[in-house]
Parts: sequence; structure tokens; C-alpha cells
Amino acid sequence: MGLFDKVFGKGNHAASSQDIIETMLASAAACMEQGQYDRAAETYKKVLELQPNAIAQYNLGSLYAQGKGVAHNFMEGAYWFRQASLSGDEQAEKLCTRCIMDAVHQDLEDKTAESIYQDL
Repeated sequence: MGLFDKVFGKGNHAASSQDIIETMLASAAACMEQGQYDRAAETYKKVLELQPNAIAQYNLGSLYAQGKGVAHNFMEGAYWFRQASLSGDEQAEKLCTRCIMDAVHQDLEDKTAESIYQDL
């Protein structure tokens, strides 16, 4: 049964919103496996427009942290990992912290001690 049939109820079996979310997550996972990271990111974003979801939040954080399918952005990754943590994902908080540390390191990597002092 396809997504269209689930959503519009082929026969008398209309899909619940959870069925739709699960189908969208499966689609995004398939995109990830095929290296279609941009499509996966868009699908995770659409899931999150419908409702908070720890899987979508975690995976979106991972995509931002790695710069796959979206612009590389550690702070955006940290945000989504934090959201996943608040949604119950136990590993996400560690990755949130790591993204923040990587962002700080990335910013400091290109600076001299003098320029850091002057920025204060």
C-alpha cells in the first residue's frame, strides 16, 4: 500500500497521522541509504512541521553536523540534537555538546591569540 492509499484511505482504512509519520521516516531513511541527503533532510523537516519526533530531530542534527544535504553548521546540528534530547533520545545530548565544542574549535582555529584577545 502506497502513501497515497494510506492517506486517502483506499478501501475503508484511512491512515493515522502516526502511520504517515512512520512512512515519511522510512522514506527519509531510504534516501539516507542511497546518499540522497538533501531529500532526506527535506523529509525530516516536513515530519517536524507535523509534530516533534526524536528520530527526525536526531537525524537532522546529524546531517547539519556533517554538512550532508544541508549547509555544514555545527550550531544548527546542536539545536536539533538538543531537541532530540528533549524528545527522549539519550545519546543526543552528548552529540549536542560535541557540536557546540566543534563550533567553538572551528571558530578558534583560524584566529591568533591576539585576535581572540581583541575580540573580548
